[in-house]
Amino acid sequence: MKNPMDRWLEIYPPSGDSRKPGEDPPPPRLSPKMQARLPVDDEIDLHGLTAAEAETRLNGFLAEALREGCRKVLIIHGKGRRSPGERPVLKELVRQIIKNWAWTDYWGTADPPQGGEGASWVILKTTGPGR
Repeated sequence: MKNPMDRWLEIYPPSGDSRKPGEDPPPPRLSPKMQARLPVDDEIDLHGLTAAEAETRLNGFLAEALREGCRKVLIIHGKGRRSPGERPVLKELVRQIIKNWAWTDYWGTADPPQGGEGASWVILKTTGPGR
């Protein structure tokens, strides 16, 4: 027989708690320092591709990285110095894709040794639908 308080919490979970009964709490959020320290599991270089080619390759790369169980990936897109109108076409495209991708946990600009403003890293979610 269940404790009456447990039953009550099943019916009326605390505000902001979307966990199901018996479900583990979500993993703690990573601090920016912890994000930076995670090793890069895989990377892709999109230099020289058109926006359409880059989008196709990036989507395939991210899907494969997720299937392979990668935690952190690096996307090299360049700084956009040779882009028409001096707008960084690939950089903007990559950032738009990773900001809106359902499996992005965190993302940011790479450290200088990894490409600085010419690369972005993505930390993939480890839990969610189907995982």
